[in-house]
Amino acid sequence: MRIVQKSFKGNLKSLNLQLLFERLLMQIFYSEQIDSTHILLADQEAIHCSKVLRKKIGDRIHVIDGKGKLYSATINTITKKAVHLSIDEIVRNEKLPKHLPTIGIGLIKNSARLEWFIEKAVEIGVKEIYPIYCKRSERSKIKPERINKIIMSAVKQSKRLWIPTLAETKKLDQIDWVGEAYVGHYSVDHNQLHQELHNAPRRNNIIIGPEGDFTSDEIQFLKKNDGIMVNLGHSRLRTETAGIVALTLMNNKI
Repeated sequence: MRIVQKSFKGNLKSLNLQLLFERLLMQIFYSEQIDSTHILLADQEAIHCSKVLRKKIGDRIHVIDGKGKLYSATINTITKKAVHLSIDEIVRNEKLPKHLPTIGIGLIKNSARLEWFIEKAVEIGVKEIYPIYCKRSERSKIKPERINKIIMSAVKQSKRLWIPTLAETKKLDQIDWVGEAYVGHYSVDHNQLHQELHNAPRRNNIIIGPEGDFTSDEIQFLKKNDGIMVNLGHSRLRTETAGIVALTLMNNKI
């Protein structure tokens, strides 16, 4: 029994070390400053690389450009707020999925719940996120800098190569792609989203209302501008839950 336990613990330790090694190997950084042979990590990315993770000259790391490319690169120089790298190879080069969804999400009072939704939306797969101020929204602003950090963290966590766009907050009547969108609005008269996704032409955009749903005037505006009303299940959902359900269904149909 002791031999079996010792063997099991040894295998578990080996597995944990392997997982840790793979995690360290695939720590991902982001840079906008990439040319044909060199990459520059600046500011927080550089500090995280050199100070937090204590990477050194000669170490190899992975860097994304946020536009589909994953690079393997070697550190050449480290300064106080910059890390210079030489490109070893382009590990992956992905095109943006053609039908990756765009979502308009009604602003909700609890910012933590909205931030949770955005994090999960990135992990599931989303092209653009439009915060929408509706008549029943209890919040009219977001913190773009904070949310973009959440987006970046989620991109790295999920090992995505495309960074979703966080659009400027707009009022519902300022959204000019309503006629190309599904609208999450529960009613026994509406089809389920998964049913509509089988109909042509398929739409890649969806709009979700705030807490308390859309007003009757907003519903009329959405219908008048050819938004397709859909259910996201057989019960009413919280705003952030509805957004997650919608993106999951739409990504499964890509």
